Amino acid sequence: MPSYAEDHAAIEDLLARYAHGCDARDLAAIGDCFTLDAQAEYSGVRLARGLTHILAHLAGLSALAASQHVIGSVSVTVDGDRATARSYAVAHLVRAVDGGHEVIHRGLRYDARLGRT
Repeated sequence: MPSYAEDHAAIEDLLARYAHGCDARDLAAIGDCFTLDAQAEYSGVRLARGLTHILAHLAGLSALAASQHVIGSVSVTVDGDRATARSYAVAHLVRAVDGGHEVIHRGLRYDARLGRT
């Protein structure tokens, strides 16, 4: 059984891979962060269960000229093969506007329930 430190590091790595996948618009990499039956909620909107719904929602990131998700303050609780994690992120989102770009800064909180696979 992995140690708490190994579990914590694996969860932090998962969160970073998710952020990197979003910023690279790499839906395959994002998909690797979820199980096929995953459930997600974004900005208070609960998506239908399933990875395909999550990826369809995140495909909207392609409308952005660029983005950068910075994740920090990761708190993890491990209970056997299950864990919960809360992390905070700042997302810098760049979108095209008439004659240029605008940058939107968003504060995010990720609450995750995870299972060892």
